[in-house]
Amino acid sequence: SYSVIDIDSGLQSVTCKLTINNAVIYDQPCQPSMADYTLAVPSEGTYIFTITAVDKVGHSFAKSVSFISKELYESRSTTFNITSLSNNKVD
Repeated sequence: SYSVIDIDSGLQSVTCKLTINNAVIYDQPCQPSMADYTLAVPSEGTYIFTITAVDKVGHSFAKSVSFISKELYESRSTTFNITSLSNNKVD
């Protein structure tokens, strides 16, 4: 699960990306919040799942989690919380 919130200017975009052994296999826009987000892992390897958020002023923030899959169709669960992009704002 994950959630992305910007309390000041609001969100412009949220992107989810999955890489395996440094090769991008998924890079698409995604919803700002998901209770359950399932990605199929096509093979064994080292994966990195990254959520990148951009606010309406153009500031961006990314959060990643990495995991190693030793079996096909192995299940993983993690929680992301990106609570605000406002720390980077210039008033």
